[in-house]
Amino acid sequence: MRILAFTPTNPNEPYIWPRTVTSAHRAIKAFQGGSVGWVISYHDNPYPDGHGNITHNYNKAIRMALDGGYDALLTIECDMVIPVDAIDGLLACDSDIAYSLYAWRHGMRNWSAYTEVAEMYGRTLSDEPDAARAAWGTIIDVAGVGLGCTLIRRDALRHLNLRHSQYAACDWYLAVDAQAAGLTQRANLAIVCGHCTYKPWPQIIWPSLDKHLHAIEPIDGTVKMEPGQTYTYHVGMGNYTLYAEEVTP
Repeated sequence: MRILAFTPTNPNEPYIWPRTVTSAHRAIKAFQGGSVGWVISYHDNPYPDGHGNITHNYNKAIRMALDGGYDALLTIECDMVIPVDAIDGLLACDSDIAYSLYAWRHGMRNWSAYTEVAEMYGRTLSDEPDAARAAWGTIIDVAGVGLGCTLIRRDALRHLNLRHSQYAACDWYLAVDAQAAGLTQRANLAIVCGHCTYKPWPQIIWPSLDKHLHAIEPIDGTVKMEPGQTYTYHVGMGNYTLYAEEVTP
């Protein structure tokens, strides 16, 4: 199997988190079921709004995967910490779209596995704590949502032209449109990812089975992606150089 991994960088600092790079690198190297090429899209933001730029980048990724003859597209967002078995775990879903599990950075930090998704409504599995705990570590049918660490098969990519609105980003409408197209969507709740954030202080948010269904890993230092020290990683199809300056928050 040939997989295109794609990461759009943030237009603001940090452009990509080092933990994202190192965890994705390990996951790509660990995959033995084929080849993975990783594209890090740097500062391709032609639109004045964030949702427009995100949609632009992921539609670009879809075209790259289809034009390049890839069997699947693996999206890895620039603030994700993914497990080493992420690719095998997503393939195990045996679905058109396969989701990992992570927690949102904002609000109640709900899980990304949604049981219901409509244009203006959604219900996440973590809205039902008992059901969420019972499903932990299993593969379940879902309605979405998220492109944090998600695998989309080639046949599904042909049906997709991502869109957004003033209310929601393209990952939400991906879930809505996938349902309309009759695509299968499953989440592997054993593929647990961390979600990096600066706010309210530097931390990684992890889904968990504790009282609040999430746990916090503090980050003692952060990295601003700007000219300074150079981090070079050999991943996928070539060498990618990231510029960083260590700072203390």
